[in-house]
Amino acid sequence: MEFDYTLANIGMATFKATFYFPGGSFPIVNSVQLYKDGAKTKIDDDFAKKVETDTLTKALSKLGFNADIFLGKFEDSKYMKDLQNEFKEPEPPKIKLPIGKKVVAKHVQMGTPVSEMAKHFEMTGEQIEKYTEMLEATQKLEYAIE
Repeated sequence: MEFDYTLANIGMATFKATFYFPGGSFPIVNSVQLYKDGAKTKIDDDFAKKVETDTLTKALSKLGFNADIFLGKFEDSKYMKDLQNEFKEPEPPKIKLPIGKKVVAKHVQMGTPVSEMAKHFEMTGEQIEKYTEMLEATQKLEYAIE
């Protein structure tokens, strides 16, 4: 590996290396900007690391590594959705709780929607609605008697 600074006057350095792999080797050349800004006032102190990483990526791509990435196979929304699904944490199992009339009465008083109660209790939404109607009718009757 060697850096060639003959283009330093225009803010560039050239990186020359030989890439060795089990089947042989090949020369590889890359370049990098020496400055972080266009005015060439801020030297990029990470330029060597950047060009080395970029050169290694290019060398591996010549051997066929990550070809799917370089062919653009991972830039569509389907890939992103598949990736999100692959690493999504599984939802905890939903446990339906046994329910009694007092529990339903309390939830009705609190204004809990039937759809929410049906998600958590061992009653269908229809059963909860019927019980709620009976409960409300009973409360109206008790109020009228008082």
